[in-house]
Amino acid sequence: MSFVATVTVCNPPLFQKTFEAVPDAHSTVENYHFLEGDSGERRYVFFWWVTTGDFDAHELALADDPTVGEFRELADVGDRRLYRIVTEPVPSDWTMLYLFFRDNDVTVLESSRSVRGAHIEARFPSFDALQALRATVCGSGADVEIERIRSEADPELSEYRLTGKQREAVALAARRGYFETPSRTSLDELAAELGVTPQAVSKRVRAGVEKLVETALGGDSSPDEPVRHREQ
Repeated sequence: MSFVATVTVCNPPLFQKTFEAVPDAHSTVENYHFLEGDSGERRYVFFWWVTTGDFDAHELALADDPTVGEFRELADVGDRRLYRIVTEPVPSDWTMLYLFFRDNDVTVLESSRSVRGAHIEARFPSFDALQALRATVCGSGADVEIERIRSEADPELSEYRLTGKQREAVALAARRGYFETPSRTSLDELAAELGVTPQAVSKRVRAGVEKLVETALGGDSSPDEPVRHREQ
């Protein structure tokens, strides 16, 4: 069953220097395509709307960005500007998201860029496709954060779906025997494996379990019977 996921690809190489130089800048992608040279090299062309407090600084950053070949302003509506940006030839070993989406039947609904990374809302045909995206991106040295997953077929159920971090924490806790009696692991051990604090793990596990319980009960859990969680 297909679903819509909102993901962030953290620190992708394209345009990273631009957004590091002007961290308040935010761009929304309107369109994109690529140009292929006689030797097979590819340059990607992006049309994006930019909002920033300093357009001059943004354009200087684009000019200094080693991944940008050329750019020009196409429209100015006061608080935002539309740019056409052509990249330098992209190395063949770089993971280009849009090629992955094309090859895996993923439909991009919305795409934007900030200093944190590329933010994408897309329709995935299966969870395998989402996992393949994560494996592909992580294999290239970047990272993917799954911000939200929702079902178009059942919007009410979507309210209770776990975030990527909650799902990761709950799944790890289950695999390591955190919910067993006696527990086979501790919050400190889970935190060390995830690279976060024990407090963060506790919050993610607690929130994730609450969502799972609400889903299982159809959202009708009684306030007089709260879900209790054992902390370590």
